[in-house]
Amino acid sequence: MNSIEDLFKLYANDVYRFLLTMTKDEHAAEDLLQDTFYKAFINMDAYTGGNIKAWLFTIARNTFIDDFRKNKRIVVSSDIFKDDNGMQFALEDIVVTNDIVDHIAEIINKLPLNQRKAIILKDFRGLTYEEGAEIMEIKSSNFKTLVHRARKTIRLEYKE
Repeated sequence: MNSIEDLFKLYANDVYRFLLTMTKDEHAAEDLLQDTFYKAFINMDAYTGGNIKAWLFTIARNTFIDDFRKNKRIVVSSDIFKDDNGMQFALEDIVVTNDIVDHIAEIINKLPLNQRKAIILKDFRGLTYEEGAEIMEIKSSNFKTLVHRARKTIRLEYKE
């Protein structure tokens, strides 16, 4: 296995973005990132192999849940949909796109927590069904069902 420094260099940005998506608070995400890699360092002996990124995301999720239980909640903001690649768009396109994105973010925030987690992991973090299922500690088929139901709800709510 790589050292904790190597793991941090490879995966810190991904884990941070995942936590930021869940917390919507930069400082909280930074704190949870530190806690995640601290727990990973402490538990490196318990790592049994497999997908290291999924293992780190699992630790991050569990760290978030611990923090969530202290009366915090997941809030999806429209910022996760916006591309920051410096492309120039017409003002009307930006306004229309922002309205659509804000509406979809509102719909996602109304989803049940497990569906919200699944859609974030799959569609916004780009994980496979297997990785997402491993992080959520559920069967792959259950994860697929959560993603499917979340997407279906988003489509139906958006049409209305």
